[in-house]
Amino acid sequence: MTGLLATLIYLPALFLSVETEISWSANSESDLAGYKIYYGKASRNYDQVIDVGKQPGYSITLTETNVTYYFAVTAYDSSGNESAFSEEVEAIIEGQVDPDPDPDPDPQPDPTGIDEKVYNFPNPFIAGQQETHIRYSLQEASPVTIEIFNVNNELVRTLENETEKSAGTHTETIWNGQTESGENVPHGIYYGRIMTANKIRIIKIAVLR
Repeated sequence: MTGLLATLIYLPALFLSVETEISWSANSESDLAGYKIYYGKASRNYDQVIDVGKQPGYSITLTETNVTYYFAVTAYDSSGNESAFSEEVEAIIEGQVDPDPDPDPDPQPDPTGIDEKVYNFPNPFIAGQQETHIRYSLQEASPVTIEIFNVNNELVRTLENETEKSAGTHTETIWNGQTESGENVPHGIYYGRIMTANKIRIIKIAVLR
């Protein structure tokens, strides 16, 4: 089985939970009976399993912040035979707003993608008067997408769209607190979604006016 994807879908009550949409490439075997999603808080050590039938996707609600969740999928046939785990993907919901994190010293990057210390600085910042930098590190070159959402699940701004980024620490992506049309956003909490090929990070951004 290949092509496992994880997409975070924001809920209006994002302070309490985040819905994670897991999807994968469907199997073509005629005796396919269904799929199972395995997930947990340790890589390849899953303590939760959901039988989702034949649908090649499912939504799971995550309720803890600052915790990395790991996901994998298996397929099973009508005789009860189950495949090996798919490629693993992971997601983390960053729940802490740091008033002004210091980017130094630089932590070592996670060897599988984005490192654990992903944040924006300064935080909070004033829309239209200041800029906040999105800070992350990559072990190897990868396309990166960075988007800003409000608490109503509305896309506010796309900062990077499948932009090829080199290995190393990056702080060049900035947000000035404005929408795509150049209007200052209302003050409040926003969420930055940083995605590479196999990782997703969510950071909480506080905007002042």
